[in-house]
Amino acid sequence: MIKPDWNTFKTKFSENPQYNFEWLCYLLFCKEYNQDFGIFRYKNQASIETEPIVIGNDTVGWQAKFYDVALSNKKKELLSTLEKAKKYYPTITKLIFYTNQEWGQDEGTTPKGLIEIQKKAEDLNIILDWRVASFFESEFVCIKNETISKHFFLQDCFLPKLNDISKKNKLNIKSIGKRYAPNLDKYSQLNQKNIKLEDYFNSFEIEHIVDKLKGLFDTKYHYRTSLMTLNNIPNYPDYKSSYESFRSYFGEDEDFGIKEEDILDIDILFENFKNDIIDKIELLYINDIDFFITFINKFQSYLENFLEQFNLRKTLVYNKDPRQESDTFYVELDEVQSYSRLVEDTIKKIESEEFKIFEKKSMLIIGEALIGKTHLFCDIALNRLQDEKPTVLVFANLFDKNKTIIDNIISQLGMVNINEDDFLQGLNLLSTRYSSKTLIMIDAINEKEAPEIFKENIIKLNEQIKSYPNLALAMSIRDVEVNRVKTSSNEVYLDNETIQIQHKGFEGIELEAVATFCNALGVELPKIPFHITRLFINPGILFMYIELIKDSKEKMDISIINPTKVFQAYLNDLERKFYQLYSNEIDEEDEVVIEAVRTIISLWTKEDFVSFYFDYKDVKEKLKALHKKVLEFLISEGVLNKYKNEEGTKVYFTYQKFENFLLQITY
Repeated sequence: MIKPDWNTFKTKFSENPQYNFEWLCYLLFCKEYNQDFGIFRYKNQASIETEPIVIGNDTVGWQAKFYDVALSNKKKELLSTLEKAKKYYPTITKLIFYTNQEWGQDEGTTPKGLIEIQKKAEDLNIILDWRVASFFESEFVCIKNETISKHFFLQDCFLPKLNDISKKNKLNIKSIGKRYAPNLDKYSQLNQKNIKLEDYFNSFEIEHIVDKLKGLFDTKYHYRTSLMTLNNIPNYPDYKSSYESFRSYFGEDEDFGIKEEDILDIDILFENFKNDIIDKIELLYINDIDFFITFINKFQSYLENFLEQFNLRKTLVYNKDPRQESDTFYVELDEVQSYSRLVEDTIKKIESEEFKIFEKKSMLIIGEALIGKTHLFCDIALNRLQDEKPTVLVFANLFDKNKTIIDNIISQLGMVNINEDDFLQGLNLLSTRYSSKTLIMIDAINEKEAPEIFKENIIKLNEQIKSYPNLALAMSIRDVEVNRVKTSSNEVYLDNETIQIQHKGFEGIELEAVATFCNALGVELPKIPFHITRLFINPGILFMYIELIKDSKEKMDISIINPTKVFQAYLNDLERKFYQLYSNEIDEEDEVVIEAVRTIISLWTKEDFVSFYFDYKDVKEKLKALHKKVLEFLISEGVLNKYKNEEGTKVYFTYQKFENFLLQITY
């Protein structure tokens, strides 16, 4: 015996839960009324699911609705179902209504919505038979029709557990050390404050886009458009036709609200328009992405058409007294805000990155070293998991070039014996259970061997993600290394199919960032010359400087911030650490670390050409004379990174700004 589990049902039939619920109810209806060979129906059958059947003295029809909200919220729709059932099938005497929800009582009283619906059924001489969630737990469903029940409620495919994914993500984040510093108060808020990075990640979710659409007309605009004769307005028939055509996309037999009256209040027209459309938006399932994107495109086309017609009408001659002639068009607009500007702004919003991210389901965060890309990804992942939104965060610097991208993700999650298709399908199903897209986040696709993997497979990865309606992808890359992934063979695809967002760090809030960091680390706020505040757009540079002030053993003049001191103090700090490790082998006055980086710079610059990557063996051989351990020390401290490719083992400076400083002090 299988107990109905609606989460399992939604997960198993995530591609279209409503359609599969109708199928479940159709099978049960046919079983109950011995319709072994099925019941005739039309495509897009009006009001009920099939043609009514005659059972004794009753003409019986049925309707099935899979809801994610309470039945009380669907009162209007349920009343409409009854009215249309009687309209299209006058002989109907009984309507069976199947739903996965149940009516909720208020302190033992019958819900007002249920009373109103029952009264409407009585007025129409229809017996309304409710088959709510408890019906599906009955003996008739669970035992007598166990075969049907098993098909719809038994999970028969791989489904990862959100709790397991969450634990693994937290362990992975902990393993990256100082690249993520959650103990720094308000870091996340600062990192996202200026360019609203969090909104970009929220844009993968349909609820966020719905809220954006709801807000398009929230501002109140004070104007009235008066028309003596609507038919005399140039292009009015085209305008009316386009409006009605758009509105009819969402349903038949609608009252479209355009009346040929003396006064047309556009405020009211758009308010009604917004309310009607938003009602329908909120009914969408998470998997109805194509429909929703079509809605956005039609909405934009509608606005563009309206704007064209509106501007044409504004060009007419305005008379002082519009009532003197019946074919005169009169407009009175607020001097501050023109209506055409409102519509233009609305179109721009629909064309913004947030709507594009929702449509493309793929985003690439680009930024310089230390700007906070990894920190941002960790914050977003942890916050989403806390809100029970399925999220997978992996680090590309740990990828194995002999595995596919998806197999690398599976490995970082600690999963075994799972193929790519089952894994992605499982994540897709998990989204349905939690009513949120599963976001796959891949940090630092520029590091180590990752560029070689991604430049060959990034199109395949995007297409794999796009093939599942409930999956989305976010990646990050260092700005100077974008071209290590973007090639002539994938550039056009990436530019069109992956929304690229610049991470600008603390741009515009540099002073607030400095004050916050100083307060968090217990350091006196220094004076900041205006011309160098842009240095602290970069959170990593700022954090490094404030932390060095706090921890440095040497007395530093911090009355005025000097950007050169940031890097010099960093080198000095590394020098002290190295001496503490090998004090029995070197003198305290030896500048092993500083000489090592100067040596690397000398290898790095060749005539007029600067190479970002240099051979590990060459560097090791050159540095051996200084100290046999200094190269590994620089790698362990994060000054250098090491990776392998087909050309051999390479090393490179981790931070772009550090490279610039080293060039400055060397030459």
